Amino acid sequence: MSELSFEELDRLQREEGAAATIGQLVSSLRSSREYHRLFDALMLQHRQQMGLPLIQPTSFDDVPDDRQEEFERHYVDAAREIGELYLADGDIPQAWLYFRTIREPDKVAAALEAVPVPGESSPDTENLISVALYEGANPVKGLEMLLRTHGTCNTITAFDQQVHQMTPENRRRGAALPVREL
Repeated sequence: MSELSFEELDRLQREEGAAATIGQLVSSLRSSREYHRLFDALMLQHRQQMGLPLIQPTSFDDVPDDRQEEFERHYVDAAREIGELYLADGDIPQAWLYFRTIREPDKVAAALEAVPVPGESSPDTENLISVALYEGANPVKGLEMLLRTHGTCNTITAFDQQVHQMTPENRRRGAALPVREL
């Protein structure tokens, strides 16, 4: 948050109030691409708008029962926004944290599908394989990446470990990969 100092926020709070301060914080975090913090700030903003306590902005614990649904809608909207920002930046693993939480895997699955299959392993590739295969965002793409970077034996072993969590269509497509390779 280098663009906006705590002193500036304090001044803004005194002069214009909580809503203006939180709005400026949201704007600053968005422009500096500090998306995890932006999520918290968006939730803080929603709590302030709802008249809820501002402590623990992402917690449902102190949200009254009759406001839970409204708060959940804000939570899902904020998570979707942050996930989309990470996807726009090409950071699929970070986007997955948000889309998985709100049970909307399709955008991450599509983003993974668009990723070219690498020819060798790297930390980035390993992260993509983890999200795609082991976390289930796009298991067939994960197997395809694993096959190219780790070979047939490792792919068959991974497939065997994940097969029961796959849809019948993904099982069929996943099983075809090492067969075609052989």
